[in-house]
Amino acid sequence: MGPSSRRRSADDRTLSMPGQGRWGGADHPVTHDGATAEPSDPARSRSRQGTRDPSDDPVAAARHAAEVVRRHLVSLRGGAPFLSAADGALLVRWLDEGVPLHRILRALETASDKRLARRVRAPLTLRHAARHLGAPRATRLPAPVVADSGLGQPPGAEGPLGDVIASLRASPVAQAVPDHTARVADQLAQARPGDAAEATALVDAVAALFDAAWRALDAHSRAPYLAQATAQLADLLDEVDEGERARLLDTWGRSALRAAVPGCRAATLLDRLDTD
Repeated sequence: MGPSSRRRSADDRTLSMPGQGRWGGADHPVTHDGATAEPSDPARSRSRQGTRDPSDDPVAAARHAAEVVRRHLVSLRGGAPFLSAADGALLVRWLDEGVPLHRILRALETASDKRLARRVRAPLTLRHAARHLGAPRATRLPAPVVADSGLGQPPGAEGPLGDVIASLRASPVAQAVPDHTARVADQLAQARPGDAAEATALVDAVAALFDAAWRALDAHSRAPYLAQATAQLADLLDEVDEGERARLLDTWGRSALRAAVPGCRAATLLDRLDTD
């Protein structure tokens, strides 16, 4: 085995192994319940590391991509807070083939939507997103006009995502994790079209936000979303044991919470920011 082969094997193990490097490292520590801290601001990360861009280091870039994909996957499905070995290997292949990270996130969301609609019980994996990597984006609708909020900011003051920010601030997510929501709203307000890296970072930040909000909801606050999940799953819940029932309700409940702020969908954010 040559040096490059050994290096690739090591990279594959790093991506698929939970709790290593970015999997519980200084930037994204794993908490007691298996979640990771919210993604750090790219500008702050660069200031800590000098002017070096993480993308200059292929291994660091691959680990960062794995963490973004892992966070997005967990936000969509719940479950284990790490990529499987098969998912890690598939992600490495896609990155080697030059598939942009934002397309992987979009494809995962599309796969999740379709599987939820068909009531597919098996957990979402990267393999299910493969067929959607080349799917064309939806026709983008113009942003609605946002009325003056009365807070002294004129319409459009928060950029092209002003309506998304307004709906996010008025959502159950803001009630569950107000400080986290405020930070993500600030990131959204600074967004400008045409920057794929920034759009990807925003999708990542929103995924972390919704995961944190779902975890923060108490039983009473979760009840409406779990009721929606129960109605959607219906007789399917009679066919599974208690553990599987809890997992399915968690996945469908997360979907119900995301539906409360449709503007925060990955596809919507990417489309509005002109990111194919």
